[in-house]
Amino acid sequence: MPDKTTPSLRQELKRLPDPDRRLLGKSIYEVSREWRMLLDRRLKPWGLSSARWVVLFAIDNAEEGACQKLIAEDVGVECPTLVRLLDGLEKDGWVRRKACETDRRIRLAELTPKAEQFLDHAVEIAVSLSKEITGDIPEEELALCHDVLLRIQDRIAKLK
Repeated sequence: MPDKTTPSLRQELKRLPDPDRRLLGKSIYEVSREWRMLLDRRLKPWGLSSARWVVLFAIDNAEEGACQKLIAEDVGVECPTLVRLLDGLEKDGWVRRKACETDRRIRLAELTPKAEQFLDHAVEIAVSLSKEITGDIPEEELALCHDVLLRIQDRIAKLK
């Protein structure tokens, strides 16, 4: 049981001026969520969301016929979540799935011509948004920020 006379870390954080109360993890979460929401708005006219676009991008970057398990790992979702995303993408004509020729238990996903044609435009949308968000931040600061985030990601991976 915590000592009631000593303020908890949570209580101490509440006493700090508002900008200093934000913890790094919370800020990363909030920035990521807001960025995804903006991207979702820009992709919506094509029936896509950032979650669906990330799956298309992962399939595009995979070797021929992307294995569903590897796509899920690349995107950072559980297999059932990926299956639901792929179901919707397949229904809307963005991807098709087929059994692997060497192992019928494995399902492969591949882009349809519709997705192939749209991906360049989707990348332009994402890059344009990124430039709008980070355009006036010096390149050195962005590189440092990215490096720090990658180191944090590496440490998180080691804690799993």
